[in-house]
Amino acid sequence: MGSGLEFKIGGRTVSHDQFFKNMEQSVIDLASNAIEKRVSAVRCPVHGKSAGDLRQKPNRAGKVEWTYSVCCAELRAAVERALS
Repeated sequence: MGSGLEFKIGGRTVSHDQFFKNMEQSVIDLASNAIEKRVSAVRCPVHGKSAGDLRQKPNRAGKVEWTYSVCCAELRAAVERALS
């Protein structure tokens, strides 16, 4: 007994599971892009530089942690404020 619903991604018919997995990934990608944009806008109050080498890293609890390089403690603090 089908639901009569057809799921499509980019015009291609996909399964219910594929559709929702894609939706979940899309939400994760949107959140990651927003965080990357927010962090890239942060500038060091001392040197005027931004954080570099921003990367996501899953931790043991299954949550995402962000790693990055900074020029000094002031930029690290500014980035941490942007991530919170």
